[in-house]
Amino acid sequence: MHPLEGTLGASFRRVARLAGYEGRAALAYVAGRLGGALPPGLAHEPTPTEWAACQAVALRHAVAPPLLWNLLLEDRSVEGARLAPPPPRRRVLVVEDDEPTRAMLAAVLVGEGDEVRAAATAAEGLAAVVAWRPDVIVLDLVLPAVDGRAFAQALQADAGLRRTPILLVSGARAADLPAEAAIVGARAHMPKPLVVEEFLAVVASLAGAGPHPVAG
Repeated sequence: MHPLEGTLGASFRRVARLAGYEGRAALAYVAGRLGGALPPGLAHEPTPTEWAACQAVALRHAVAPPLLWNLLLEDRSVEGARLAPPPPRRRVLVVEDDEPTRAMLAAVLVGEGDEVRAAATAAEGLAAVVAWRPDVIVLDLVLPAVDGRAFAQALQADAGLRRTPILLVSGARAADLPAEAAIVGARAHMPKPLVVEEFLAVVASLAGAGPHPVAG
């Protein structure tokens, strides 16, 4: 038996071979699929056969869980169990006018396996809420033309949308954030600059109540 049999290394070799890669080219192919690097030790991990185990392995090696999961789905030779589908992805809408901040928040959420849409204005954000029904809204107060308060008021006026949890992010003084959050009906608030780990934990907590129905 090959020493890597039953490990991620064996799965990686099979997936690369299906794509037409062998040897060093196979390693480069797998590294590219995982975001540009093959972490030391990852190939020796037992091949996970469920989403929770895949997440745990990926996070131990600083790999985005969805990237590892997608690779495993292409390995048709996993023995002993069929890969169970991952749970439905959370839908997170980021309403933020600052482009670098908007891109950063979207990137870290995608890295967690979330579906993300981003809006630079209140109008774009409201259109996304109606059409897409996110599970969580990350909202900046300061937006061009129509601000975050007016955005939240529009949500509150719709019985079908007002239950969507809002995470308020703002550069306002930390002491002012609770009052601002109360005004917009936000369930949580965080000051800028954000601490990524704390931000992800709050989003996960807000989404814990379950997804909203998907708009048809």
